[in-house]
Amino acid sequence: MGVDPVYLGAQGLKPSDLAGVILLDGAGYDATGPRGPGIVGRALDQMYDNAFGPEGSPARAELSPTLRVQPGVTYPPFLIFHVASRADSAAQSQALAAALTRAGGQAEVVSAPGETHMTINRSFGVEGDPEGERGARFISAHS
Repeated sequence: MGVDPVYLGAQGLKPSDLAGVILLDGAGYDATGPRGPGIVGRALDQMYDNAFGPEGSPARAELSPTLRVQPGVTYPPFLIFHVASRADSAAQSQALAAALTRAGGQAEVVSAPGETHMTINRSFGVEGDPEGERGARFISAHS
């Protein structure tokens, strides 16, 4: 939603109206390709196939924020966390940050060691959580 003026436009907003965006461990910032090898990659491929159609379907590109970033649009700053042990999430996070930077935006990618997809989401915002504390600083800096 933070990069797509269509979704925000339905609410009378545009991306630049957002103070910032914090993302937690995504592997679908570009949903057009395969998710990678192994059981997790196969499970994600199946989930994407069921929800959005096979690789190459237009719906996959439409839901891919990396592909929705456009030059000339003012984007809010992004703080993008990914679980350190997930190569797919790291690559997706870096690619989204690169797209935002190429378009003139700001994006920082942060690896979260010792976290899983579940724990980074559950612990974010809990006092003492390193990712949550970093997120709080990001919010304070962009409020």
